[in-house]
Amino acid sequence: MPSVAESPVFTAAHALASWVGAGRAVTPSIAIKPALVPDAALALGVACPAKVRRLSDVPEVQRAWLTAVAAGLVTIEGSRAVRAEPASALDADAWYAALEQVIAAQITDPCEVARVSHL
Repeated sequence: MPSVAESPVFTAAHALASWVGAGRAVTPSIAIKPALVPDAALALGVACPAKVRRLSDVPEVQRAWLTAVAAGLVTIEGSRAVRAEPASALDADAWYAALEQVIAAQITDPCEVARVSHL
């Protein structure tokens, strides 16, 4: 059985963390700056629209980003994201925290977000 770290969402999160490397600019809401989203999409090998206004314009990049941040693969230092020191293994708590963030980003109803947070 594959490990959590080998799942597609974590494979993408690790690839995005590698792309972040020593630092990439983030918005005040801790999202990749829109101007950088096409490069992030390229790093993940996913399609990107010609015009990007926000991270959510490329859902595959948004999911990988939320997972990377929630799992601690990327940390935020002021207005920059940096790749965190790699952990030896991704534990279940980090996986669930990341999963919760990805699900919450897909839900627009605040009541549903609260319900998912209590699972």
